[in-house]
Amino acid sequence: MKLSSADNSDESIIHQQNTTKESINLNMDLDKLNSWLSLLANIGVLLGIVFLVYEIQQNTNSMQSQTRNELSQQQIDWLLTVGTDEYSARAYNECTEIRTPPASAEDLSCIFIYSANLRMWENEWYQYNQGLFEEDEYLARKSTWANALSIPNSLNRQVYDQIRDNLSVDFQEEIDSIIIEIEN
Repeated sequence: MKLSSADNSDESIIHQQNTTKESINLNMDLDKLNSWLSLLANIGVLLGIVFLVYEIQQNTNSMQSQTRNELSQQQIDWLLTVGTDEYSARAYNECTEIRTPPASAEDLSCIFIYSANLRMWENEWYQYNQGLFEEDEYLARKSTWANALSIPNSLNRQVYDQIRDNLSVDFQEEIDSIIIEIEN
């Protein structure tokens, strides 16, 4: 039996419709797959961000620990310099006032020792303002500064007055506020 051209045309239309349906189904399956892949990629990005935040926090903790260690080492070095070097210990012990210009090598040593101490304080203040020094540690250091500056005829105070302009303006304001508290 021979098919007429109308039958062939109908079969062709049916075949095209089936192909179109299969194509639409395939496109819908690809869209679903694409949606799932996009969702998984977004979840991956979110997990990456969470991991990055965690790593940054760990790095911050490490920096704070390292900063604290360096500050402690500076304090230890300063104390050991005065405590173990006979010349520095004698200069530190015998200095009762700062003479300008220095009258002796001991006077000059005394200025350097106290200047180093003030620079150490300035560094502690800076580290605190950078968020690398905890509030309670900073307040303890600030209390130490106040004690050192409140000693009658304090050499820390005399040297501070002498080198004040060589320190950062913000640190000067911090020390000045301590001095005002002491005097009131």
